[in-house]
Amino acid sequence: DGDGGDGDGGNGGNGAHVAGAGAAAGAGPGTNAFGCARGARRCGGPKLAARFVTDVSIYDGTEMTPGTKFTKIWRLKNVGPVAWPPNARLLFVAGDQMDADAAVVVSQQPVANGEEVDVAVDMIAPGEPG
Repeated sequence: DGDGGDGDGGNGGNGAHVAGAGAAAGAGPGTNAFGCARGARRCGGPKLAARFVTDVSIYDGTEMTPGTKFTKIWRLKNVGPVAWPPNARLLFVAGDQMDADAAVVVSQQPVANGEEVDVAVDMIAPGEPG
């Protein structure tokens, strides 16, 4: 866990976490959105949680020519006890990164508990099929 995030990309063994966006109103320098030390493994603040809902584009098993640029879109649901703060990020944690950014903003607005949001990530198909 980083920044209090939790979740699963739900896709082909690739994993991701939703994390607070960094210092927010009331949080001091070097802290995350909940006032916890940046990079802390555990924090007493609320825990962000996400659940994979569905692939919106590029379904699992889609075959592409190696090196093809594409935009993968996942629908995620906030299943945690609190809203995700503005600019919360989806963090890459495992699997084939496919030249994607390590962190992508989920929404510039808060995402309430129970709300679903589509998250788009630009990627490039691996050089080798598989």
